[in-house]
Amino acid sequence: MAGIVNAMIMVHAVEVALQNAGGDPKKVKGTDVFEALQGMQNFNTRGLTTPVSYSPNERRGANGYKIVTIKNGKLSAVTDFLDAPPVPEQEMKGK
Repeated sequence: MAGIVNAMIMVHAVEVALQNAGGDPKKVKGTDVFEALQGMQNFNTRGLTTPVSYSPNERRGANGYKIVTIKNGKLSAVTDFLDAPPVPEQEMKGK
């Protein structure tokens, strides 16, 4: 499900960047998408993760996630929320 959640987050960030650019896709740059991600607060992933927030000091996004299966074409949680580990310090420093 990480791929679905990542796609949800990126689509939202691109939508925000596009809106901030006045709806002109030619004006959207990578830095605009990055700023939209960095400003993301309490983004709802429809229960797949805890609300997603980013900041200069928080790159984890969600603090928890669920393991899910697909039953009869619908997502079904196998677990309650599990703790997401923090981003390693080296990664926070870009290494």
